[in-house]
Amino acid sequence: MCFTAYYATFAALTFHLVPLMAQRRVSPALILTTMAVIGPAQVLASAF
Repeated sequence: MCFTAYYATFAALTFHLVPLMAQRRVSPALILTTMAVIGPAQVLASAF
């Protein structure tokens, strides 16, 4: 149950983050960088 809730939350964040950032006029390069950093950050966080 916890894994399902976690991945559902992560998926919702991923799909909503881009439109939210674009609405706030964040540059496309920063949006791309943010999305690219999320995966490695999760790996590093789970290692500790």
